[in-house]
Amino acid sequence: MKAFLLLLLLFIIAQPAALVLSYAFNNLSVYSDWGTTIQSALPELLATTAQVGIFAICFSLILGGLPAWLTHRFSFPGRQVFSFLVLAPLAVPAVALLGLYQEATNSEVFSSPSGLGLAFGIACAPYVFLLLRVALARTSPTFREAAKTLGLGPLQRFLFLHVPLLAIPLLASSALVDSEMLSDFATSERAGVNTFSLALHNLWMGTQRNDIAVFLASSVIIALIVTFAFVIFLFQKFTPQNSATGHPRHQRMRCRPFQATLVLIACIAAVTPGFLFPIFHTIKWATQKAGTSPLKNLANDTFSSVTTSAIVLLLTLAISLVLVFLLHAQKQANHLRAVTAVSLFNYAMPALVLVLAFFISTNEQTTLARVFPSLNNTRIPLITATALRFLPFILLPLVDTLSRIPSSLAMAGRVLGCSEKSAFARVLLPSLKPAIVVGSSLIFVECMKEITIAQALRPFEYSALSLRIFNYTTTHQAPETAVWVLVLQLVIFYPILRLQEFIEKE
Repeated sequence: MKAFLLLLLLFIIAQPAALVLSYAFNNLSVYSDWGTTIQSALPELLATTAQVGIFAICFSLILGGLPAWLTHRFSFPGRQVFSFLVLAPLAVPAVALLGLYQEATNSEVFSSPSGLGLAFGIACAPYVFLLLRVALARTSPTFREAAKTLGLGPLQRFLFLHVPLLAIPLLASSALVDSEMLSDFATSERAGVNTFSLALHNLWMGTQRNDIAVFLASSVIIALIVTFAFVIFLFQKFTPQNSATGHPRHQRMRCRPFQATLVLIACIAAVTPGFLFPIFHTIKWATQKAGTSPLKNLANDTFSSVTTSAIVLLLTLAISLVLVFLLHAQKQANHLRAVTAVSLFNYAMPALVLVLAFFISTNEQTTLARVFPSLNNTRIPLITATALRFLPFILLPLVDTLSRIPSSLAMAGRVLGCSEKSAFARVLLPSLKPAIVVGSSLIFVECMKEITIAQALRPFEYSALSLRIFNYTTTHQAPETAVWVLVLQLVIFYPILRLQEFIEKE
């Protein structure tokens, strides 16, 4: 029974990528009609996408990496407040940030690859901050003390100590930023920059043909899978296991008044693009539009967003806990990491590829469509696709925490007479609670903001906060989004607060 359940879950997780690739292989005749056109346009698309991705990575590393280092290394007034403010951009979709900057500054910069990269960098900076803060907290301070003893200066310590130690988290942060950028066609459309995701969306919508869109998507799926497989290999190979008690607790350096002033200025500069500037204009516009906003639509959108996100969260939590229960034994740890790696491919691929997979599987000619003819008129495709995309956000913290729990802890429960289920519930599950909280918070936040999947797979008359923001922003009505953005921020406030608490405890 366990083997069957495991194979079923693995089949569901791997189905989207396998379905799209097999569909592309079975429709190779498209190459004769569209191959030349796509091949001629692909280099320019990939060059533009790479340019935007480089800008996004650089901006996110500055806006997320600098405060991660400062709040980890130094103790200064308002440190925990700044930790929360760096995470605040999680509450705003990238398309809303870009629309806000375009409307507020009226600058052509935000209609260029660099401006688009800045919007993605601001939106993804919280993830860089989260990854680097956790990585820095797990770095033994004895390395730094040994480097000082050997006479290495600050620059030498940075180049020869911190960069190698943080290489894997930095690589993972860069991959995450690129995945977010590749999946977001709405922000590219608002900027007027023809990235790969926007070209895929326009080609699909323009031709209304799944085979042509799949042909274009498959041209990068394999490259993305290989790239993420390499990142996963490096992460698993060079991340230490069972290191919960491997080093003494880090002690933050107390700043002198002049140092504290410089650190505060740097932190304020880091949180201004993602929080201070957007919140000022959002509140100003919300005040102006408060009397004209349709409250009934706002309430319905909020209810739809919260219920859909809650269902996705429960589904991903159930899948992840079942997988952990089936594969939590020490000898099966590699199998659990392999399943997690497979789930990461759904996040690495553009979100439109997941949408394509669901359109193919619910086509009128398929068995699924014949058995459930009204499936597309429900939220099931939307919820399932969103859950598959964000499943790694809870699996990764669980696997990471499980790898740091001594195997003797689970064995002790069995020795004391607990059954396998009882030992898992009473011994392992409490130890996994922090990971569950972090993963659940991330999934809920991302589901509330999701646009690409929601816009393509929503049932008739379905609306949500993110979709309303998308509709207003793409029609150049950014001030109209202010009330919806504020409500979205209020709903997401508590999950972000839990993330900040996790960072401080870590």
